[in-house]
Amino acid sequence: MPASKTTACKDGSELLSSKTFKEYERMLEGANFRRIHQSYLINLSCVTAYQRGEGGVVRFMNGAHLDVSRRRKSAFVAIFLG
Repeated sequence: MPASKTTACKDGSELLSSKTFKEYERMLEGANFRRIHQSYLINLSCVTAYQRGEGGVVRFMNGAHLDVSRRRKSAFVAIFLG
């Protein structure tokens, strides 16, 4: 059984889930969600800015920010800035 994951929601609440990120990626295929890090699957419509860097940082409407992994940077930038 996969380890439980905590999921942060737009309204600030958190959910506990036993699904893996891979399962969520499959469920959200075709939607506006992208994996930017081993630990982050984000809704692109909530992203307000991307700050360049080694991997970079995404900023959200609510003021939060998350790191983009170096490995996933080029795919994210192509979609977000493309």
